[in-house]
Amino acid sequence: MKSKHTRALLIALASIGAGTASASLAPAAMASQPHRQVLPQVDQVDPPGADCPEALAPAGVRVRSVGPTSTLFTFDNGTQMLIGRHPDEFTNVATGKSVVLQLQGMAVTVPHADGTADAWASGTIAFTFFPGDVGPGDQSTVRTYAFTGHIRLAGDNSGAVVAFSSTGKVDDVCAMIA
Repeated sequence: MKSKHTRALLIALASIGAGTASASLAPAAMASQPHRQVLPQVDQVDPPGADCPEALAPAGVRVRSVGPTSTLFTFDNGTQMLIGRHPDEFTNVATGKSVVLQLQGMAVTVPHADGTADAWASGTIAFTFFPGDVGPGDQSTVRTYAFTGHIRLAGDNSGAVVAFSSTGKVDDVCAMIA
């Protein structure tokens, strides 16, 4: 999948509240001792059009960790599980308008031999959809949402989100900082 801070681990996902995602791990994935990595704090300015439509954030979006971070577990079969709490601040660089998202929970990504992947998450997460990705909002543009509840994603071997579902609350992060 395309690599971004909010996308890097749920096909790459940012973190999420522990729950049903753990049941999705195959017993074989849990049999080996996983590699454990505490993720670093983030403080970066993403260019216009990387997180939100350029018309809403013409100077880009600053993403900054404002609290603890999450832990990533990688299993021998490539399955990744992200657990933790990491409040992040999203700022529209052009306007200075910010919102702090209290991100926390669990995410699991299961890669397949053909390059596709399935992902599940529960808790509160932020996720960036790129043009053409299936998901909420205008599929012709980039958009970032905060989800509280449960989400499921499927990605094809080019990195596009081809299936998406969610239960719970959905907030448009780009609208919050516009």
